[in-house]
Amino acid sequence: DKILGQFGGGMALTDEMRQGMVGFADNYLKQENGKNYVQEYEAILAEKVVEALRGKVVVTDEPVTAEEFRNQNEG
Repeated sequence: DKILGQFGGGMALTDEMRQGMVGFADNYLKQENGKNYVQEYEAILAEKVVEALRGKVVVTDEPVTAEEFRNQNEG
């Protein structure tokens, strides 16, 4: 679906075109011993995590000095 969205956009695809895209996606995901599959999986997972957190996280600005910034990760 992700590849169809990128290449097909909003176009109406024939069954033959859709099958060609599915074959292309299958070959792409199997390349390099599945490395592409893992990369796509991680990208999709990251998108889902960000989307889930988007409504639960509040980001606020807080001014800090350069010294405070350097020391913020020290225990």
